[in-house]
Amino acid sequence: MATDHLVFNNQSWYSIAGNADNTTANGKKYYAVPSKITIKQGTSLTYPSAGSDHTDITNRLQNDLQVDCIGANANHYFFIADIYDYDTYGMYYSFQEREGYGVGEVSKSNCKNIVW
Repeated sequence: MATDHLVFNNQSWYSIAGNADNTTANGKKYYAVPSKITIKQGTSLTYPSAGSDHTDITNRLQNDLQVDCIGANANHYFFIADIYDYDTYGMYYSFQEREGYGVGEVSKSNCKNIVW
């Protein structure tokens, strides 16, 4: 096998730093999406209202909450999870990617323990 072929395969196809959280290609900006995020205790979340074009805000989280991350933009992560808060408020929130539901949105500054 030719040496030049081995060197080519050892390089990244796109020149993106391994620790980059975003990149621009063809004039469009793309953001890295972690697999999991932990939302900090005390955070209120944007909650989509089923059958409506507006959103509501949840009660503040009583504990840190690890969720599955499914998207990102410059300032927010988008996630799916079922949140039970029966102890304090008797509330249940379901953030899902299916009809009648919606995904959750949280500010990146309200997250920790980002799992790539």
